[in-house]
Amino acid sequence: MSNTLSVNAPPGVWVCSTDMMLTISPDTKIDWTQYSDGITMILFQGDVDYAKDHGVIKLGDKGKVKDITFKATVDVLKSCALENGKVPMVSGVVYMNISIVEKILSFHVYAPLDACTYYGLDNGADPIQLSLFFDILLCLAEDVTESDFVCGERSGSYGRSTRMGTKCSSKHEMTLMKGARASLWKILRGVSLKGVVIENGEFDYMHPSAECYRRQMLRSVEKFVDGPFDYNNHTHVCFHEDNQGKPPDVDLSTVVVNSIIENGINIGKESVVSHCQLQGNINIGTGCVLTGITPHDFKSLCPGTVLAKDLCILGYTVSLPGLRGKSRGFWWCLVFTMNFSTYCNKPWKVFFEGTGINSEEVWIGVPEQRRSLWNAKLFPVVHPFDVLEEDAGKDDIFWLASTGVSDIPDQQKLNRSQNVSTSELRCV
Repeated sequence: MSNTLSVNAPPGVWVCSTDMMLTISPDTKIDWTQYSDGITMILFQGDVDYAKDHGVIKLGDKGKVKDITFKATVDVLKSCALENGKVPMVSGVVYMNISIVEKILSFHVYAPLDACTYYGLDNGADPIQLSLFFDILLCLAEDVTESDFVCGERSGSYGRSTRMGTKCSSKHEMTLMKGARASLWKILRGVSLKGVVIENGEFDYMHPSAECYRRQMLRSVEKFVDGPFDYNNHTHVCFHEDNQGKPPDVDLSTVVVNSIIENGINIGKESVVSHCQLQGNINIGTGCVLTGITPHDFKSLCPGTVLAKDLCILGYTVSLPGLRGKSRGFWWCLVFTMNFSTYCNKPWKVFFEGTGINSEEVWIGVPEQRRSLWNAKLFPVVHPFDVLEEDAGKDDIFWLASTGVSDIPDQQKLNRSQNVSTSELRCV
């Protein structure tokens, strides 16, 4: 930001999200004489197939933004394509001229826009959720009409029906949102909105899934091919051979970094292993991600255990106040997202049949139409009768993932545990 994008930019405010990885050539230069009078969006080129899950900009003459879409159809994406066939994608980086920032700061004196500011909330206004891209910036796009914007056909978070969207809101919420959008149109319409496409740059949105981490690690090998040093898939790794001199079976497509792999370990294709010491007779499935795993972590696994395909386990060691200087380890288990609802890449029906758990135990008091992995109480954090067993939670994770352990937790043990959901973990 400081050394490349904002060089020679006029005074203003930069807005940058933190859920993406950007690769920008150090010799990138932006002619700020063309982008100094309003709002400028930093855009990256991407293939149509990748852009189907992201925000895409339709550009007009002199870089003016004509439209902003999210998860658009292939036909719509092709209409936004550049001369090289790629489409300009939203990166989450936006520059605002100082005069525009002053307008936005004045929202607290305009009802109902004050409801999205601390000033309005402190004065008792009902809260309003506004999206930077699909509420504030969308009203500046040339092809968007006032009627479509105000009524909500082209507004709301990510342009879709959400809690504050057009189909899921109450009449009171819709009245507030229509008033807010009408005020946005009146205050901001006419402000210049442009997009600058970064040449030779890469954009990678980080979804909350293991796929992003795996993709970054697997692609890192390609990025260093032309570097001043040699880099390969297996870096800073020690492979221990058995008595017959046979090394562990590690597929060449895997990425293994800073790890010790003992004999008897088999690692499947396109898996990622980093900062681990693996030993025992364990088969790691295709596409798995393991980080920070020690021999102690896998001691409860039965010999010959096969870790499920696409299983991701991240191990961390932390020191917290009150532990008298002791470090404690914890695991974070991520899943690879699929187009239908699953748990550890298995349909919920298979999960319930395999564990003996029923849906009412997982979603206590949650209506069926609102049930999801986000609010499923599947993560045991406290075992009242196993407070001295450090591995109790790890065994539960293996059991829930249908991976064999020597001492399989039963349904009663899970029921008497304190279980939380992903949403509750995030609040902590």
